[in-house]
Amino acid sequence: MFKHFGKAFGEVSLKPMLRFREFQLKGQSIIVKNAEQLESMKDRPFIVVSNHIGPIESLGKFDIESGLTPDVVLLAKTIEMIGKKSPFIIAGINDELLGQSPAFKHFRDVFTSFSQGLLSSIHAISANKMSGRRDNSSLIASASEVLSANNVILTFGEGVWRSREHDYSKEISIKSSTGLIAKHAQVSILPVFIDCSEKWENLDTSRIYFGNPIEPENLASNDLKSMIADQIVSLQKRSLSPNPPVS
Repeated sequence: MFKHFGKAFGEVSLKPMLRFREFQLKGQSIIVKNAEQLESMKDRPFIVVSNHIGPIESLGKFDIESGLTPDVVLLAKTIEMIGKKSPFIIAGINDELLGQSPAFKHFRDVFTSFSQGLLSSIHAISANKMSGRRDNSSLIASASEVLSANNVILTFGEGVWRSREHDYSKEISIKSSTGLIAKHAQVSILPVFIDCSEKWENLDTSRIYFGNPIEPENLASNDLKSMIADQIVSLQKRSLSPNPPVS
């Protein structure tokens, strides 16, 4: 019941905001490199893993909590245009404020159900957190169901905000849920690096660099996470070159 309430509320709140943010992208200059990698995967399910731009203090609270930040919307629209599929976005929902006491279990359950419905209105999958840890079992089940229907998932592997001016670092570990989902669903991972403004009002030329697909089969979890991070670091270096390639 609460999930339905959440979706209904999202249809009149989050969805119109998403359409407004998409409208803001019209006429913006977007440079996409290695688009052929994305295009070649359009007939099968896969996971796109990206860096995440936008420190909390530079964005509106509504954008932060709904996930409607410039990098998220830019990547989602690019994947839809080139890959011909609208991606499902993994968005973190923090229920830590409700505490871990058994007395609050009912409220946590209601909050989780409502949040799932709310995010579903904008094609997002909730990744609930408790005490800084994600509920991987629930997330893997939801994501696997989406992928089994030949869809695409967009996720931000570090799970943290990072300033546009801050170098992406492979020392910041990719979250284990990314590899677990890929291995469970047996789908490819496509790393991507995005360089765009942290603020909607300052949108300028945005650059998106797609890497090479990674097949998770027979790879240990740590090896898989390292391969993702290595590619994103490499793509970032290409974006920082004096004359970055354009395609």
